[in-house]
Amino acid sequence: MPEIKYFIAEGEKADQVSNQGLELANLKRKDRKEYLTEMGADSFYERARSAPTGLAFATAEGSEKKGFKNPFQIEHENQKFWVYQPNRQTTIGKQISARLKKLATFDFSNYAVTEFSVNVHQFDAGRLYFSVAGFYKSTLVFKIPFGDDPVTIPPDFREIKKSEFIALTEE
Repeated sequence: MPEIKYFIAEGEKADQVSNQGLELANLKRKDRKEYLTEMGADSFYERARSAPTGLAFATAEGSEKKGFKNPFQIEHENQKFWVYQPNRQTTIGKQISARLKKLATFDFSNYAVTEFSVNVHQFDAGRLYFSVAGFYKSTLVFKIPFGDDPVTIPPDFREIKKSEFIALTEE
């Protein structure tokens, strides 16, 4: 198992990455909200960290929607939704599908580790370990695996104990 180290990013670049990342995330939220409003949908139908694969409606009004397959019903938190997925066999369905792909949630963790060039992947005993970052309590934190490949830690990073990392991220 690779050694896992924990860091806080501090200074001008940390502030810049945090602010720009939050701005990009907010723009993505705005785009997603506008598309839901445009389509009259209540929610997206999606898997974790992927682009939406359909739209969810609380009612089945107008049941048939142009460019979509026949809907199916799901239940989420005791509320029923009708899910419409694009019919990729039609031109409009292909356009809807392409638009949904552009509305994937913003991956702040990937953005931050890439900006600081600490996007590390270590494979050990059949398990994959990779760098992650998060923004908690106005603090930019990183969890980085160290193994065979050398990792250059930016001067903006200050190493912290695992207990400090947990205290920051689990409240």
